[in-house]
Amino acid sequence: MKSIRTSNNIDTKPLEIAHTENKDGTHSLAKPYILGPFKGGSEPVTLGGDAPGWVDGTIASLPISTAVVVRFDLGPDWRQYPLLQLNIKTTQAIVSAAAYASDDGTTNDAPLQAASGGAPFFGTAAGDMPVVVLAASRYVRVAVNNSTTIQGATAQVRLVAIP
Repeated sequence: MKSIRTSNNIDTKPLEIAHTENKDGTHSLAKPYILGPFKGGSEPVTLGGDAPGWVDGTIASLPISTAVVVRFDLGPDWRQYPLLQLNIKTTQAIVSAAAYASDDGTTNDAPLQAASGGAPFFGTAAGDMPVVVLAASRYVRVAVNNSTTIQGATAQVRLVAIP
C-alpha cells in the first residue's frame, strides 16, 4: 500500500490517500475501513503517534463529583473518517458530558457537532448514550462530570470512526 499527496480543497494541508499500484501502472484507491472501537482505559496509544486509538482518561470507577477527560487520537489520516460514533456507557447517573474537537489533544478547540445538526446530546441517566458526531480534528476529547455515586468498573467511553 502506497500513498499519494493531494489537496483536499478544504484547507492548505495535504491529504494522503492510500492506494495500490496495479501491474499495468494504474492506481486503485484503498477502501477505507471502520476504525476502532477504541475503549477508554484499554490499550493506550501515544498522543500524536502513528497509531490511532485511546490515549488516556477513563470513567471506570470514577469517584463521586469528579470530572475526567477521555482523549482519543484518530491518527494522521483522520480526515478519511467524517463520522464518529461516541458511546458513553455509565453504571450510575452523571451530571454532564460533552465532546470536543482538539487540534493538539490538550485543549478543547470546539464542541463536536451531531451528524443530525446542533450539539450532541448525552443523557445523564445510567446506561448507554450513543451519538454520531462529525469529525473536525485529529483529536477527540470527551469530558464527563460524575454525579453522587461512584461509577462501576464497566463504565466506559467508546469511539468508532466511520469512513
